[in-house]
Amino acid sequence: MEKILEQKEVRFSPLNGDFDIASINDMIGKVEFVYRDLYVENLFMFFLDEDSMKEAVKYRESNHNIPLPNVFIVKITPKEVYFNLHAGPKFKPHARIVLEYLIKNYNCRVKSGNGEDLTDDFCL
Repeated sequence: MEKILEQKEVRFSPLNGDFDIASINDMIGKVEFVYRDLYVENLFMFFLDEDSMKEAVKYRESNHNIPLPNVFIVKITPKEVYFNLHAGPKFKPHARIVLEYLIKNYNCRVKSGNGEDLTDDFCL
């Protein structure tokens, strides 16, 4: 699992069936300081605190064409969960919450942003 959390980008694909978007969304909705984007479907931004979240949301909602903030980002589709971890190790606790949920609920193929197969690391 740690090798997955050290990546800049990770893609998870279910080995059978689809991801249950509603249940993943529900789980993410229980995490503190998470903003569900209004402009990109099933895209979530994880912040370190309420103030930084409020500031970023204000800018995002005033101009949705600006780049996304430098935070942990998760994008969910039926066939893929995408992690953007470019914001660095301070967001590992957030990523770990989502990763542990995926491990407990799905069998996945896991690939890094450069295509490295990380499936063997998809375990607690």
